[in-house]
Amino acid sequence: MMDIQILVLTIIFIGMSIGAEIDCKTVIRNAFDNTGCTSKCVTIVGNGLTPGGVHLSFKGNMVNNNGVLMQDQSKVIFLASDKYSCDSHNRYQPFLVQDSGSFGVFNLYSNGSIRADDNMYNMRCFEELGNIIHFAHDNIRLSFLLRISDQCKPLHFGENCSDTSTTGSSTSTTGSSTTSTTTSTTGSPNTLSFSFTLISSWFVGNERYMQYNVDIKNDGPVAIKNIIFSHENFEPTDKWNVESLENGWLTLPSWAGIGVGQVFTFGYITKSSTQPKFTIQSSSTY
Repeated sequence: MMDIQILVLTIIFIGMSIGAEIDCKTVIRNAFDNTGCTSKCVTIVGNGLTPGGVHLSFKGNMVNNNGVLMQDQSKVIFLASDKYSCDSHNRYQPFLVQDSGSFGVFNLYSNGSIRADDNMYNMRCFEELGNIIHFAHDNIRLSFLLRISDQCKPLHFGENCSDTSTTGSSTSTTGSSTTSTTTSTTGSPNTLSFSFTLISSWFVGNERYMQYNVDIKNDGPVAIKNIIFSHENFEPTDKWNVESLENGWLTLPSWAGIGVGQVFTFGYITKSSTQPKFTIQSSSTY
C-alpha cells in the first residue's frame, strides 16, 4: 500500500484567522481504515508552542489496535527548544535529545479524541488548514499531521548520535506470546474461552504499565450475538472494544458478535501485576 498522505511540519501563526471549524473524524478516517491492508503504520509528526515561547517538536509511530491508534514501543518522542547544549562547532544546539519526553499512554481515537496519560482532549480541525490537526495540553498548543504506510520504519528522531536507540523518559518492552488462558462455560451448547496476550509494557517513573489483548473464542456450535461477563482483579487505566454495565460487569459492543470458531478481541492497559479473571454470566445467540 502506497503512502496516501505526505508528512510536513506545521508552522503556527499566532492570531491568524483560520476559518470555519470542521469535524476531525473526516480528517482522520483513513488512519483507522485497514481495508486492503494486513497491517498499517501511522506516523504522527508535529510542532507546538508554549506560552513562554518554547518550541516543541514531536514524532512517533502508531499502530491501529482494534480501532485505537496507540504508540508503538518506541513511543511518540517530544523535544523542546529550551533543552540545549553548546560545543565548539555549534554554539547553540536546541532540542537536546537527552532531555526528551514522552507520554506513558498516548492514544488517538476514531471519534476525534486524544488521550495523553490520564487526560482526554478533543481534536480540532479547520477547513483552511487541510489535514492539520490541533489540540491543547497544559496550555500548550500542538499541531500534527498523520502519515500512513504499510509498515513502521525507524524514525531516527530523538536519538543519541552515538547509538541507534531512542532516548526518552520511559522504556518499553513488547511481546506476543499468550500468557494464560481461562475457560468459562455458560452451559451447553455455548462455550467461550478467554486468552490473555501481553502486547507491551513500559515504565512512567517507577510505575509499570502493561497493555493486554484478550481473545474471546467461541468454541461452541452456534454463533454468539453478545455476552455479559463479570470480572475479578480487573483494574484498567484504559480499555477498548468492551463496555461496562451499570453493575460493573462487562459486555461486548452492540456491533460485535462471535461466529462459530471465531475470536473477538478487546484490549486494556493496567498497572496491576495481577491478571484478571472473567466469568460468563449470560450469552445470547442470533
